[in-house]
Amino acid sequence: MAEVQRDWQHREFIESVTVNVLKIVEFLNKFDISTRYRLSKLNDQLSTLERRMDSAEAQLSTVFQQQQEGHNE
Repeated sequence: MAEVQRDWQHREFIESVTVNVLKIVEFLNKFDISTRYRLSKLNDQLSTLERRMDSAEAQLSTVFQQQQEGHNE
């Protein structure tokens, strides 16, 4: 009878470990999805900022060239 009880305890332990591993996997999958989404949003924001900086640099370059041409005349 003791062997049957040990077998049940062993099975319960394995079930407990399995359930906890599944919970960890679920958490990690949710974390992965959330992190990828946030990084995607951040990447979009950085791309927007880069485009704005490129535009501002082009405008400043144009203004600088116009000022240089004005001084050379």
